[in-house]
Order: sequence, then structure tokens, then C-alpha cells
Amino acid sequence: MDSRHEEHDIPGLKDETSGDAGNTARVLDHAAERKLCAKFDWRILPVLAVMYFFNALDKGNLGHAETAGLTEGTTPYLAAGCLAPRAQRPRACNTNDLHSDLNFRPGQYNQLVSIFFVPYVVFAPVVAIFGKQYGAARVLPLLMFTFGSMTLLSAAAYNFGGIFALRFFLGMAESGFFPLVIYYLTTFYRRGELARRLAIFYAASNIANAFSGLLSFGVFQIESNLFVWRYLFIIEGAASVLFSVFAFWYLPRSAAEAKFLNEEEKLLAFYRIQVDSSSTVEEQFNLKDSLRIFKHPTTYAFLMIEICLGVPLQSVSLFMPQIIRRLGYGVVRTNLYTVAPHAGGAAMLLILAFSSDLLRIRFPFIMLGFAFTFIGFIIYAAIDDVQAQLQLAYFACFMMVWGTSAPSVLLSTWYNNNVAHEGRRVLLTSVGVPLANLMGLVSSNIFRENERPKYETALITTAVFGATGCLIAGLLGAYMMFDNYRRNRVAGVKTTVADVPTHRLRDGPAVPEFRWFLYLRRWETKIFCILFLISFVSTMYAPAVGDRLESLDTPSMVVDLDVMESNITKLFASFASTGISIRPHLKTTKSAILARKLVAAGATGGCVAKLSEAEALIAAGFEDLLITCEIIGSPKVKRLVELFREHRNIRIVVDSNVGAAAINDALAQAGIDEPIAVLVDLDVGLRRTGVAAGEPALALAHHIRSLKHLKLIGIQGYEGHLQHLRDREERRMKCLEAMKTLTETADSLRDAGFDMQVVTTGGTGTAEFCATVPGITEVQPGSFIFMDVDYKAIGSIYSSSLTILSTVISSQGDRQVTIDSGLKSLTTDSGLAVCKDPRYVYGVLGDEHGSLRWEEGTPSLEIGDRVEMIPSHIDPTINLHDFYYAYRRGVVEEIWPVDSRGKVQ
Repeated sequence: MDSRHEEHDIPGLKDETSGDAGNTARVLDHAAERKLCAKFDWRILPVLAVMYFFNALDKGNLGHAETAGLTEGTTPYLAAGCLAPRAQRPRACNTNDLHSDLNFRPGQYNQLVSIFFVPYVVFAPVVAIFGKQYGAARVLPLLMFTFGSMTLLSAAAYNFGGIFALRFFLGMAESGFFPLVIYYLTTFYRRGELARRLAIFYAASNIANAFSGLLSFGVFQIESNLFVWRYLFIIEGAASVLFSVFAFWYLPRSAAEAKFLNEEEKLLAFYRIQVDSSSTVEEQFNLKDSLRIFKHPTTYAFLMIEICLGVPLQSVSLFMPQIIRRLGYGVVRTNLYTVAPHAGGAAMLLILAFSSDLLRIRFPFIMLGFAFTFIGFIIYAAIDDVQAQLQLAYFACFMMVWGTSAPSVLLSTWYNNNVAHEGRRVLLTSVGVPLANLMGLVSSNIFRENERPKYETALITTAVFGATGCLIAGLLGAYMMFDNYRRNRVAGVKTTVADVPTHRLRDGPAVPEFRWFLYLRRWETKIFCILFLISFVSTMYAPAVGDRLESLDTPSMVVDLDVMESNITKLFASFASTGISIRPHLKTTKSAILARKLVAAGATGGCVAKLSEAEALIAAGFEDLLITCEIIGSPKVKRLVELFREHRNIRIVVDSNVGAAAINDALAQAGIDEPIAVLVDLDVGLRRTGVAAGEPALALAHHIRSLKHLKLIGIQGYEGHLQHLRDREERRMKCLEAMKTLTETADSLRDAGFDMQVVTTGGTGTAEFCATVPGITEVQPGSFIFMDVDYKAIGSIYSSSLTILSTVISSQGDRQVTIDSGLKSLTTDSGLAVCKDPRYVYGVLGDEHGSLRWEEGTPSLEIGDRVEMIPSHIDPTINLHDFYYAYRRGVVEEIWPVDSRGKVQ
């Protein structure tokens, strides 16, 4: 699928028609995204989970088959007659015991466990590259068919050499499976959606380990002349082979080939991955380019964490039956008691993964997992008399599994979230995951037969690896936070990974706008979340998508999506036939997400008032921005130059020779030859900024022409003093006078030989009048999307979509209450806010409080009641809040950060 879609091909948009003329505006359809993810969740994820379920069964069945000979008393392979030729052995010897059946010598079981990991590591990168080249959807079922066949053939092995060879090929077949699944999922899900999906997939491994215990419990009851461990391999291997055939037929190569998606959904799937995924779209594999991943120091930190994870992970996966056997149970109960810890591990995995996705941060949860590992193994090693502390010992087994499940998923998600380049991501995953599995060589050799059943060396060694992994994960997370802070400081704007489109991050940390996948902005919140998970007692309230509006804490800035989308539709529909471009002023919303919504609806770009606002929005992926205020002073000019160095589609305004010359000189000193686009800022009556009309404007234009690094493309005139005139006719007439000044000046500049491509003007209160004036090419409305009391007073087709949700906290006698919204949540620079219910009149009581009064006969407000306040001036009010809570029919549907809050420089 071509990545260069025209605007009309952009998915996830819904067409809304306004008026008899049939004018159409386009608005993002977020319901379509949810529906699409639901299809992936129900059509793809379960199949992958079942495949991984059998993968885990086939890899881990050896531990269950080995335990039966370790019962109380004499082991079967030492019983009378059990070492006789196979045909002459008593039926009593026909258990699931590998030792007696295959004539194992001391130490050969550990060799059998170890050999699996050699091809697993050696062939993983090759298999992963093969999968990237020919499609994960086809290679994964082939791998499943192969490892299922190896398991099935193992049931026919009659000596150590035979099963040893089959375990080698089993390791080869399973080597690239998990890395390829991770890569496959990144082509369907965004970064913030990946961990919980991967957790659901990975939970199949825990469920498989639990189910394997139950299956072993059942199989070991079979009375047969055939050694019953073989039934275990036959059942699991045959099921894997059969399901692989179905998976080969069913799995789509990509969203574009998914039969369960319609064409609109296929386009939406493509667009989602372009905007925000761990993946760049349909990138061809290049080995030389992919190997550059090993030039990044963080790569080796990730690999060190994989090593630290691998030892406890493989210890739990391969030796949990042997660990639990210390509790003193027989063969059957030992296998049965492995079920609950693995089930608990699956539950903990989902809790930590969903929490990590919710907060969009990985390393604290990885650290928590390693902490569980360390504590679990230390407790188990420290217990001398297990029978006296049986419950504590069994609980320690739970902690061991808790600590290995979540880090495995979150670590893979962590580095996949931070590597957008497909080839590098596949290569890193195909090295990292097998490296963790290679630690099975360590695990299989620290569980020494002469130390059974306590395995003191193994337990302490595993605990040390857990503690080391926790430390490295913490240091790496701290480095990422520091590096993000450093990059933000250099850029002069606070940016998160969510603000930068995936396709811009292909080269990783080498890109200045690169940010590590860390979403939370306050240490207090991060620490509080970690303490919550550790204690399991504290509670933390974090508003989330799906919450009811009444569940939000107050004051909260809430947006009615239906009203907001209606406002957007009305604006673009009203200008559809004028031929005038709409460049909304983004100083109102201060949100990259809302800016993208406006661009998707038809805006040609955006306006910002401050350089810092431009830095924030450009980092979020916007290339077409006009900075509508003059950039004066050496620090700002230097920042502008650095911004323009990387992002050439920036426009600025100047109103003086001094300002123009300073920018030109700075560009020259920086060695940037391409000129920056400039508009003359004209005063049309506001008397705030702008050069005077007539000769001063013409002289400034000539001066700009003389500067090599500036290119004059147009003129701006903002009639801000007219936006809130109450009388519509007066506002229209004065606006037309201001537009006459603007267009006549533009004409005089054209007559002087200047190319006036852009004549831009107009706010929410005057844009409709500006559009009627010949020569105007662009308007800059901003407040229309939300509206406020000031604009409501002049009469408008737009409605109030944004309010401040507040709570009545005190009753002050008859007909007066106090609410929790004061000067800290509602500005008063242009008057007081009004209650959405006009029967109640607002008054300011201080920074934190306001009052509501009402006339006699009006229903009384009670303590705890909720009210919505409409701000008097929307722009500075938004600057007081951290988040928008966007709702539809009373349910929070989206949460948007106020990205450029506080951008005053």
C-alpha cells in the first residue's frame, strides 16, 4: 500500500454535510479506531495466543516428564528389573520417567535442557530476518509446524542421542517465534496499545505452564504398556501440528490483506501505524542499515537486562516442578501445584502491562517485576524448614512467577517502543529474546542434582540476577528521563514521544526531536504509581477513557465532543465555497492532538503566537506553521534558526528592519542558505504590533527583499480589536474598513513587484466578513472550536463545547453555595465565567473558590452537586489546566494533554 495517500484517502475520517449546498467537512471518527482494534483483538490476537500456548507447552514439557521418578522411596529407574532391556521391563517401570525409559546417565538431563538454547540463540536472528523478508504471517505457522513435529517425534525417541538431536531442532524451530510475533503485532497496534496486547499474548505462556501441570496430572494416571511421558509429547505435538495448518491459512500478511477488514478499515489501519506506532510503514529490510542498532549504547543496556531476566525466567519455566517438589508432595501433586503460581503470573502480567500502557511508561513496572523475582527467590532460599513455613514457601513461588512474567513482556515492548526502524527492531528483538533464553544454559547448570531439593546455589544466583536487572532497568530509565529532559531543554519545549509521528523517528536518538517512550511528566505521579503497585494497599485515582463524567475529580476541563465536532463541521462547511484557506490559531487549543484533528478536517496548517508554541507543535509533527508575533532578541532568534534548520516549512512575521536583519544575520551565521518565508505584519487598527500602512510597509518590504535569507511571501493584518463588538453590523463595517487597509497595502506591494501569495487575517468574530473581501487568501479563527462567554455575547453559529466541571463544596445560607473553581481554574481578565445553567450566577471568592447565587424559586444546589462553568476567555483558561477530558454522552472518550501550557517565551 502506498504511504503517500492524498488527503481524501486519509482513513478514520467521517464526512458530515451541512446546509443545502451539500458542503462537507471531515472529522476524525474515533469510534472507527476502537472498532478496528476490537477486530484485531478478536481476529488476530487469540490465534497468536493459541500458537504461543502450544509453543510454551512444547518447550516446557520436559520438566513435567522428568519429575515422576523423584517420588518418595526408590525411583523407578532403580527399581528391580527397570534397567533390563525394554521388552523385559516390568510394567511398574512404565511411568513418565525419562531416566528409566531412555537410560539417562547422571548429568544428561541437564545436557538435554541446555542443548535447546544453543540453536535457539544462533538461529533466532536468521529466522527473524527470514520472517521479515517473507512475512511473519507465513513463517510463524511454518515454525509452529516444525516445533510441533519435533515434539511429536520426541515421543518416538528410544535413547538419549535421539531425543538430544530432536531437542536441538526444537530449539531451532522455536528460536524466532517470539521476536516475530512482537514484530507482527507492531504492524497492527500503536505504541500505547502494544504492552497490554503483548501481555494477553504472553499470558498464554503462563496459562500453558499451568495447563501443562494439569495435563501432566491427567496423563500420569494412564495405565499403559507405553511409557506415559510419551503420551504427553504425542498430545502436545499433534495439537501444535494441526493448529499450524489453520494458522497458515488464517493469519493475514498485513492489515491490507485482512479479509475481515473493509477498505476504509484497511486505510485506517495504515494511517494509525504512520502516525503512532513502534513501526515505520512497509519498510524494506536492509541488513547493513539494521546493524546500526548496535551503535546505540542503550542497545547494550537492553541486552544486559535481557540477560538478567533470562536466568530467573528460564529457572521458573524449566524448574518450577523441581522447586515445588521441595514442599514434600508426590509426583502428581507436585505437577498440580505448579498450576496456581503460573495462573497468578498471568494475572500479574496483565495487571502490570495494562498499568504500563495506561501510564505509557515501562521501566518502573519492569523494576517491580525484578523486585518480585529477587524477593521470591531470597525468601525461598532463606527457609530452612519448609514444612514449618509451607504457606510462606508456596507464596514465594508465586512471587518468582510474578517477577518473570511481566518484565519479559514489558522489556520487549520497551525497546520495541523506542525503535521505529523495522529492520533494527526485528534484529534487536531477535537477539534480545534469544539472549534471555540462552540463559537457560545458566539455569540448567545451577540446578545441580547434588543440591536437590533445596537448590541453594540456583536460588541465590537467580536472586542476584533479579536484583541486577532491577538496578540496570532503573539506571536506564533514569538515563532516558534525563535525556528527554536534556532534549527538551535544548529545544526549549517540553515534548513527549506521543508528539512525534513514527515515520520521523526512523533514525532513533540521532534525530533531535527523538524522545524516549516516557509519558508521565511528574516524578510524584510516577513514584505514587510504583508505591501503589508495591503496597497493594494504597489507592490512586487516575481518570481513564471509559470513566463516567461524574467520576472525574474537580475542577476538570471537559469537552463535549459532539458539540466540538459540530463546531468544526460548521466552520469548514461555511468556508467550503469561498476558496479561502483556513489556518486555525492554535494558541487557543494548545494541543497537538486537537491541531491534528483540525488539519485532518481540512486546515492547511496552523498559527501560533509564540516561538515556544511552534516548537511544541512542530515536535508533534506539524510542518506548516505561521508564528504570528514578532521574534525579537538573540535567544529567540537562535531558537528560531535551530528550528528552521530541521523544519523548513515555517513562516514568520516581521514589522521592523531591526527584527528582519537580526533573523537574516543569524541564518547567515548558521550557514543556512534556504531563505525563511516572511510576511509583513501590518497594523490594521489594533495598535499592538505591525508596521503602518503605506510608505512604512513598502519600505519594510524593500528591506526584506535586500536580505538574502528572508523571502517575502505575503502580508498579515489582525483586527483583534473588532472580535468582540456586540453589534454585528458595526463589527462587519469596521472589519471591512480594516480589510480595505490590508488589501490595498497588499495591492501596492504587488504593484511594486512583490509576490503577495498570502494575505492572512481574521479571528472567530470576523472571519466570515473577511472571507467576503476580494484579495483575502487565508483566515485564522481559533476560539470557534470551544467558544467562551466573550464570543457567546456577540452571537455566533458556534456553541460552547468546553466547560470547567466543578463541585459544590459548601452551603452559605439561603440561595448561595461555594464551588471549587476560583482564579486558579477560571480567568477573569475579560469578566466572570458563567454557569452553564444560567439560573445560577457566578462570583469569585479567591484563588480556589467561587460562589453561585440564585433567585428565589430556583432549585437549590446541594453539597456534592456538580456544575459546569463556561470560561469568560477561553485561551488563558486553558493555560491553567493540564488535561482535557473529552466526553460523549457522559462518558470520557479521550484525554488530551495541554501540550503548550505555559509556553510564554
